[in-house]
Amino acid sequence: MTTKQICVIGAGVSGLVSAKTFLEEGYEVTLFEKRQGLGGVWERSRAYPGLSIQNPRDTYAFSDYPMPASYPEWPSGEQICAYLESYAQHFGVTEKIQFGANVTKVERKSGNTPGWMVSVSFQEDGKEIGKQNYEFDFVIVCNGTYDIPYIPNLAGMEEFIAAGGQVIHTNDFNDGSVIEGKRVVVVGFGKSATDLANLAASKAKECTLVFRQALWKFPNFFLGLFNIKYIFLTRFAETWMPYHKLQGWEKWLHTFGKPLVWAFWRLNETILRLQFPFDACGMLPKQPMNKLIGCSIGLVPKGFFEHIRAGKIRAVKTKIDKFFATGVELDNGEKIQADVVVFGTGFSSGYPLFRREVPQTRI
Repeated sequence: MTTKQICVIGAGVSGLVSAKTFLEEGYEVTLFEKRQGLGGVWERSRAYPGLSIQNPRDTYAFSDYPMPASYPEWPSGEQICAYLESYAQHFGVTEKIQFGANVTKVERKSGNTPGWMVSVSFQEDGKEIGKQNYEFDFVIVCNGTYDIPYIPNLAGMEEFIAAGGQVIHTNDFNDGSVIEGKRVVVVGFGKSATDLANLAASKAKECTLVFRQALWKFPNFFLGLFNIKYIFLTRFAETWMPYHKLQGWEKWLHTFGKPLVWAFWRLNETILRLQFPFDACGMLPKQPMNKLIGCSIGLVPKGFFEHIRAGKIRAVKTKIDKFFATGVELDNGEKIQADVVVFGTGFSSGYPLFRREVPQTRI
């Protein structure tokens, strides 16, 4: 029997695991990665200074390949990248990766022949150095949901850049010297936005954080004592969130026991408001914690609220309306002088390498 040929697109966490699994099952695997290193969101060219994971170490590790015991509870981005490189090397995935390989098109073979044609553009230093077409039996797309940085198209941006201003997405921010001594505006309230505002508080001339919605921010340790993993990363904590199909104790809890659920979340909100000055900083979220407990909640950077109270970070709850030559104008009419504008505004996901008629399944 002919060995099946597997194509994996993307050498992030899911791509590495997919390649490793198929290799263990005896398939021939080729992994295409458009960047020059593996790791996906943890790849070194995408890591801003101070990047770290939000999960405690052991909850982010592969079940069959634990992280080094020497790693701290919350490893840095550099350590996660090194861990993924070690994982790929250990399971024989590294030798199957072609770096600088940007997949431009995936289409079915012509006629009734099963399989796929994959077109690849090879790049070096941002320039195309060659093209090649491949044939595979199966294609696994692991390009992730954090692959296409989203920057809103705002009026006046070209004028701002032409006048010497810089517009950067957090995905492309990997050098702290870019904001050294500059007037910086950071847009967003997610982890990357607050991380970079916190960095700018110590490096930039001045920093303004522009955000539309305040979100709950969590400490590494509740009240400085209890690791967050023992509060929200347990089966006990899961019971306070309603499942799609409630059974047994959870069914009672989320029907007759709703007052207990309400009290549980309000208690945690109260603890956070005692630990962090949400109210004093004008950053108390409008939505209750249990409505934002998913990906919208992140760990607070160390010193973040202290920088706000000290004026090192000026937080403004609004949005940017437009740019002008030397800065940005906010939706409330205020004009802010800026040298660098950093967008922590998330990502767009898409599959431009497929023709529209190809059915796609997203996991």
